[in-house]
Amino acid sequence: MRILAIDLGIKYVGLAISGPLKIPQPLKCIRRKNIFEGLKEVISEYSIELIVIGLPLTTAGKEGKIARNTRNFANLVEERLGIKTRLVDERFTTKEAKRVLNEKGIKGNDDSISALFILERYLEERSN
Repeated sequence: MRILAIDLGIKYVGLAISGPLKIPQPLKCIRRKNIFEGLKEVISEYSIELIVIGLPLTTAGKEGKIARNTRNFANLVEERLGIKTRLVDERFTTKEAKRVLNEKGIKGNDDSISALFILERYLEERSN
C-alpha cells in the first residue's frame, strides 16, 4: 500500500510518499491554494491508498484551532477525493527538518522533509 504524507502549511504543503518497499521519501511541495488539484495528480500518479496528515498539537499535546482546522481538512480530503486519512502528531517535525537541512548544508523548503518525518512516525506507530 502506498501512503502519502502531508505537512499542511499556510502557503505550501509538503508531501512525502512511501516507496514500493515502504521506504519513506520526500516528494515535493505544492501550493496550498491548489491543494486538491495537486493531491488528485499525486494520488493518481502513485496509486495512493491512504493519506497521513500531520496534526499540529500544542507542545502540551492539546488540540487548538489549527489542529481543528487540520481535522476539517482531513474530512474534506475523504469527502472530495474518496481516500482514507489518518492524523499523526507532527510536533517538532518542522524544527527537526530545518535542523537536518542545516546540518547537511541544504537550502530549500523544509515542508516535504517535515512530511517525511510525519510518514516515518506513522509507519513506526503502526509497526508497534
